[in-house]
Amino acid sequence: MSQENFSEIKNTHLYVERHEQWLKTRFPELRLEQRVTMAIAMAQVSSLDSLEQRICKSLASLKKTDPLPLGTADYESLRQ
Repeated sequence: MSQENFSEIKNTHLYVERHEQWLKTRFPELRLEQRVTMAIAMAQVSSLDSLEQRICKSLASLKKTDPLPLGTADYESLRQ
């Protein structure tokens, strides 16, 4: 397992743990398995938000270096 994968798993575990604790204080009536299931979903959303931010940054830097707009028509003309 690479160091990057290990870090990602560790971060996801921390997200789940943090969300589970928050749910425990906010919704004490939830059972542990309900809290953990919801916490996993919340961590996945956090990961997706982080991924979306990284993609947006990459696209922004690509747009700065590539003068062509990111439109389908432009890429179609490049392929021909």
